[in-house]
Amino acid sequence: MGHQFSKKWLEKQSVPAVAHDVMAKNRIKHHIATKKTSTSELLIENFNLTATQAHSLIKIGAIYINKERTLEDITISPEDYLRIHLNPKRYKWNEVKWDQAIVHETEDFVVLNKPCGMPIHPMLDNAKENLLYELRNHFDSDFFVTHRIDVETKGLVVVAKTKEFQSYFFELLKNSDVQKYYTAYSHKKIKNGTYVHFMEKSDRAPKVICEKQSKDNLSCELRVLNVEELEFRNFPIYEHSVELVTGRTHQIRAQFQFLKAPLINDKMYGGRRITRFPLKNGLISKKIRFPKSESSVDFWEFELDSKLRDL
Repeated sequence: MGHQFSKKWLEKQSVPAVAHDVMAKNRIKHHIATKKTSTSELLIENFNLTATQAHSLIKIGAIYINKERTLEDITISPEDYLRIHLNPKRYKWNEVKWDQAIVHETEDFVVLNKPCGMPIHPMLDNAKENLLYELRNHFDSDFFVTHRIDVETKGLVVVAKTKEFQSYFFELLKNSDVQKYYTAYSHKKIKNGTYVHFMEKSDRAPKVICEKQSKDNLSCELRVLNVEELEFRNFPIYEHSVELVTGRTHQIRAQFQFLKAPLINDKMYGGRRITRFPLKNGLISKKIRFPKSESSVDFWEFELDSKLRDL
């Protein structure tokens, strides 16, 4: 490779323009190669890794060479720049029988019941443990993200099989033509009604909710349509049917926390932990509805039929 990187660019990466590595934040290290070698050998020699550990990092896509992710043990040249995620986040979920997980399939898209713990798309430090990779690997076909639900959220997600449908779905979302419904479990009851709050703009989580609108806040609206009191392992809990009007990241979780009813097992937002509760953040993507075409009055509508006792 032998790419040249300017001192100014390297400084932005927290890397001095010399041939040695520097510890950066968030478990990331940066390194400028000094000799020709393989990726795995460089990792073993410079970062005290075993061969198994080095190959594992390469295999899941935790290594970038000259700003491009590598999934192979390729040859490194002097002055190549490496970004190394030494402790990538790993994801686990129960075994998925994909033919059963598919709720509906057309030539343009599939609707899937995503398990808890599975990201929708590749992460910065992990390219393989995600829904897209699993689908592409299992069906030997390409798939494209149309929308996202949280890693720990179980339930319905629409995945495009063509770029054309992906663009169509993006347009539906832009025009608020996709209706999304969730089931949210909490230890406290929230009354039926429409709730409007405002979320501080930030790429970080947890998200911060407030009641006052400002130019730096994002509007968040949801509707609680129905509430049912249940019991789980002698704990009283409440099952809320929620329509998500706006689709902000972590919106339902953050708004329920603001309303002093954080979702069960949602550690990030202060949710009460219940042992053996089948959901990792108390949330299910339950139902989704969208037009069959731009000019159609007919809608696609998909809904999970499972109850809490079936999860």
